[in-house]
Amino acid sequence: MVTSWLVILSIFQFTYHQFQEISYNKPKLPSCAQWDISGIIFANESIVGEDPLDIFIDRNNTIYVVDEFNDEVHIWIENFTDPMTIFLPDQFAPWGVFVTTNGDMYIGSETTGEVVRWNLQNEPEGTVVMNATDACAGLFVDRLNHLYCSLADEHQVVKQPLDLSSTVLITVAGNGTKGRSPNMLDSPRGIFVTNDLVLYVADCWNHRIQMFQFNEQNATTITENIILSSIKLTYPTAVFFDADDYLFIVDNGNHRIIGSRSNGFYCLVGCSNAAGSALTQLDYPYGAAFDIYGNIFVADQGNHRIQKFMLITNTSKDSSIIETIHLSALTLSSRKSIDYFYETIQINVRENGCYKAIINSTKKINYDVYENYLKPIIPMNNHREEFQIEISMSIKNRYILIAAADELVNFSVIVTGPQQVNFQNISKFIFEFRR
Repeated sequence: MVTSWLVILSIFQFTYHQFQEISYNKPKLPSCAQWDISGIIFANESIVGEDPLDIFIDRNNTIYVVDEFNDEVHIWIENFTDPMTIFLPDQFAPWGVFVTTNGDMYIGSETTGEVVRWNLQNEPEGTVVMNATDACAGLFVDRLNHLYCSLADEHQVVKQPLDLSSTVLITVAGNGTKGRSPNMLDSPRGIFVTNDLVLYVADCWNHRIQMFQFNEQNATTITENIILSSIKLTYPTAVFFDADDYLFIVDNGNHRIIGSRSNGFYCLVGCSNAAGSALTQLDYPYGAAFDIYGNIFVADQGNHRIQKFMLITNTSKDSSIIETIHLSALTLSSRKSIDYFYETIQINVRENGCYKAIINSTKKINYDVYENYLKPIIPMNNHREEFQIEISMSIKNRYILIAAADELVNFSVIVTGPQQVNFQNISKFIFEFRR
């Protein structure tokens, strides 16, 4: 009988944690979401010190910032301009931070490897809940109340249940040796665990993002198509998601934040790829998070500040749908380059906004889309009968669609958005330009 009750209790605990509300923000973003390229300085060095590393924003819009230099954690409650400060022991050197729905704040020490839990109402002094073998460069608490820690120098990610008395660390990613194999990591940093217990790791020195399915030791590299879209990661340090499970990455070595949509990866802020102190620039950003409104807060480490980049929402006019159809074909009259036929079409918009393009063909065809001839918008080599993209288009830019195939193919382009667009065949120009 006792055994039965223990089983029932275990099932109840599993169910409770499986369905408990997440503590972090995954905002529902508008189509073609954009952020202001100029940030707002939310907090400067006088508040967050020289090394603001990690940042966490809970569902109440309370902001937590790790100040490694001063051994402090600063906490902003929404609508309050002055932060509350948690003073940590000297030489604690806080690194990662995560806050659960009940107000438990977990902070990792770079010097001791300890993870300490604070509940501001019940635990003003903090309690050690994990003794890791190395500093936790990233922290996360999953839906089953397991505390995850990315061990940068040990090249592993470990976890520990918080509901049990056990302090045994369970390895969930990396075999302890640095390398590029699917079961290896190299100085992992930020981590994220989905509701399905899928683990995402910013595999920093491998310049990639790794995805580990639950109980799987071999990862899938999910950023392969970043390279195809001319966006190459350099020392990524953090990962986070929106409500549609699109991935966002702190690309530390390139001083920018990048995100993903249905058509691949693109740069959001800091897109010059150069470090700087202007409001449009970042300098080795380390952590980032969404607030409840979809704004992005960045721990701009090299600039010793927290930057806030405002979400630019679509106007009501953007929600109207106007359709423009272009019918074409790769025929014998199409331009021929060695062994394939191609058509090059310039798409001109009459109004800024969010547009969706659907391309259909009778046979497989290769589609490439560029902004101003040089910047690829989608991953290359989209060889298929149907393709669709959703992007924000500006009247200041020219959008170039190249359709190519090694045989004769009919195809159509349907563009919907706030206003009609203009299609212009520029194959002759491109052909002569390439010659």
